[in-house]
Amino acid sequence: MWSESNGLMALLGVGFLVAAVGAAILRRGSFTHGGILFFLLGVGLGPSGLSAFDASMLSSFDPLLSILVGWFGLQCGLALTVRKDGDLIDGALRTGLVYTFISVTALGTICWVTLENLFPNALPGERTLLAAAALTGTALAASPRVIRLVGKQVHAAGLVTRSGESLARVIRVTAIVVLAVAMAFHDRATPNGLNELAPTEWLLGEVLLGLALGLLADAFIGREATENRLATTLAATSLFTTGLAWELGLTPLTLNLVMGLTLANFGQREAVAHRPFTQLEVPLFNVLLVLVGVTWQMPGELLIPFLGVALVAFRVGILSLAGTVAGRAIDPTSPGLRRLGLVTIGQSGPALAIALTYTTLAEPGASHGVLTIALISVLLNDLWAAAAARVVLDEAGEIPTLAPEV
Repeated sequence: MWSESNGLMALLGVGFLVAAVGAAILRRGSFTHGGILFFLLGVGLGPSGLSAFDASMLSSFDPLLSILVGWFGLQCGLALTVRKDGDLIDGALRTGLVYTFISVTALGTICWVTLENLFPNALPGERTLLAAAALTGTALAASPRVIRLVGKQVHAAGLVTRSGESLARVIRVTAIVVLAVAMAFHDRATPNGLNELAPTEWLLGEVLLGLALGLLADAFIGREATENRLATTLAATSLFTTGLAWELGLTPLTLNLVMGLTLANFGQREAVAHRPFTQLEVPLFNVLLVLVGVTWQMPGELLIPFLGVALVAFRVGILSLAGTVAGRAIDPTSPGLRRLGLVTIGQSGPALAIALTYTTLAEPGASHGVLTIALISVLLNDLWAAAAARVVLDEAGEIPTLAPEV
């Protein structure tokens, strides 16, 4: 017998299929990522649209969001390995830290000053710092997916292509670390049976527990796992890690990140073995956008959308400057590397994961504002990130003249 829940699932399935087809057409025709279509699908089904889900169903999406956030943390960790079998260029970590320092200093200052002056009485000082750190981490985060897909479509190859992907892998990890450090200074409930923990103890606990979970997962998986079994086991391990993080008052994003870094750098398998799981970034991002759209609420402050657009503008300028410095650190003689920051425009899932992690600790008003600003930044930047990366690669001479476009 056809029920209301079956109708909702059918509507969601058809809508997701239509959004996927539309995104594929946009990607093929104009190098544009159609993530905004999946977000609009969620908004259309949520309280701002058809109100297809009641309050109890909306609250049931919170665990799903946490699981997706954990999976993105694990993907970021698995993709960053300093071993010789990894894909990082020489000096990628050093260059990424320089890029991070410039970006965090500039973006963090702008976010702090903006929140302090526009919303002076909205949050206490330490909570304003946490909100500024969340916005800074969101703006810093970049996805190697953009440069990787553009390079594949136009058959690009060269130093700029490899440097852009390596830089994106490093800075999305440092973006999560920025939020993790800020959250360590936030007042959190200490697990039962433990004395009140200092900020350094919170950080050390997350690092040590993530390291232990990574080593245990590596021993359990072994060396002979097939691609499907490896991807399934990694997803299940991340699910367990996310649950453990919530039980202990830790952050699923940080704990999964450390576990992924442990598997990538100290595990038994080569870096390429983890690709079946890391390549799920695009479909997981689309699902995340739908769920965020369903649960999203427009903030009462009309200034918030304008701040999202302003963040996009400031971010482009600051990342361009940081990319220029990073490019000169890689090879000062290469003119193509001077625009390296423009290949890190795309943000994707890690940026939203950072914003969603912040919402678990913040007041509703602040969480809705930060999430809305992050959404505007992610969705707008994804519209033109691939086109910008293609222009940079073309000017660097890394796109073959007669290369067929797919």
